[in-house]
Amino acid sequence: MRQRMLSSALAVVCFVIGYLFWHFYRLPFVELEKELQAIKADGEPMRFEDIVLPVPSSQNAAVIYQQAINALPNLSWNGLETLDAFRFGHRVDEASVRNILKRCQKSLALVKKASRYPHSRWVKWQPCPYSIELRHPSGLRQLLRYLEAEALLFLQEGNVDEALNNCLTAIRIAEHLWEEPVAAHAVYALASFRSAARIVQRVQGSKGIPPEWVTRLMRLISRWDGDEALIRWLQMERVMHIQFFDWLRASPKDAREFALMWSEDCCIYPGGNIAGWMQPISRQLAINELILLRFDRRLLEIARRGEPYDWNEFKLLDEKAIRTKAFGFTFERPKFLRGFAFRPFAMAGEMLISSGFKSERNLPELARSFEVIAETKALQRLLQAALALSLYRHEIGSYPVALADLVPRCLPEVPKDPFDGKPVRYRRKGKGFKLWSVGSNLKDDGRIKQMQADIVLEVN
Repeated sequence: MRQRMLSSALAVVCFVIGYLFWHFYRLPFVELEKELQAIKADGEPMRFEDIVLPVPSSQNAAVIYQQAINALPNLSWNGLETLDAFRFGHRVDEASVRNILKRCQKSLALVKKASRYPHSRWVKWQPCPYSIELRHPSGLRQLLRYLEAEALLFLQEGNVDEALNNCLTAIRIAEHLWEEPVAAHAVYALASFRSAARIVQRVQGSKGIPPEWVTRLMRLISRWDGDEALIRWLQMERVMHIQFFDWLRASPKDAREFALMWSEDCCIYPGGNIAGWMQPISRQLAINELILLRFDRRLLEIARRGEPYDWNEFKLLDEKAIRTKAFGFTFERPKFLRGFAFRPFAMAGEMLISSGFKSERNLPELARSFEVIAETKALQRLLQAALALSLYRHEIGSYPVALADLVPRCLPEVPKDPFDGKPVRYRRKGKGFKLWSVGSNLKDDGRIKQMQADIVLEVN
């Protein structure tokens, strides 16, 4: 009798242990399915096609942009330096600039034509993010450089309309790029806004911007919705995570390779991640995908709250991501295993921490998308304020003492700095003015143009 009771108790204990083990094993699969179902129930996009709708080839400007890039001349280093010096207002040989731009006329004509198309589709989508093809290399930045230089040359010749037409082209390029919200496009769109801002400040400081052009530029600049762009960008990041892990599940060999090598070098020499050998690959993928999707959800919640963003919140998220990446241990004994790491969450941690694209950042890694959006918003609002100032001066004869004087005559409200939520900074300076945002260090650096963090638009 006693033996039967012990056997029954042992069977119950084994059953409970087996159930707990099975429950523990199945938990990441169950939680991941819940997370995916919640995304679907919220009506959130889960495929690339849900965010970027296809367009007819007759409305797609990407092919013409590519033709413009292919037609770019090969300039020497001295030629590029001459062009940049001219763009930033230094004394250069104007004949050299004209010669350079003459060689670029075919590209410039094509990029202006492309900018007038309603849509542009640059991305050749692949489930693996490392195989996604972007059909615009660094040549797009070159096109912006030439557009800006040509605008300044038009201005010197007194042709304000053509100079401002190049400004319109730069802004339309940014609009096209934001139709497909991926990180590289965000950087190029920001460069487009910078080019537009430099053209505006030079035109306004020289000939002044005609009222009819103020209206056209204001309408076009105001069309871009930074909040919507940020949400679509974060949704795109999540779609990339979902489709990447689906691709890994369909490619077990690739999945094993990622699990073994990602962020911990290779398992065949010290520094390797041996977590890949110690649990089924399907469970590893579920755990890592679940971590990423929960981070994505948190970032989208922050984005939907709107600005000003709580930048300290990103520091806490960063610390959590770093702990995720470092979760596990390194073997010290036995000696032959010394240096090998056990990092079960390395895949998620690496995607969270190492996917930034700005080389110098004042804010945490996980704030990278918010920072780029905030900088683009700042330029947008500085441009809006500068155009309103131009209109005010045309009507009144001088610039106002404060931006509040523009309301409601030229602006519905004073634009706010997206970095700290306060009104953008402004002061009159001689016969011109200076507008600025505090930038990513969140400090007002005393209106000093050389301070890299402040975003400045100055008209002399």
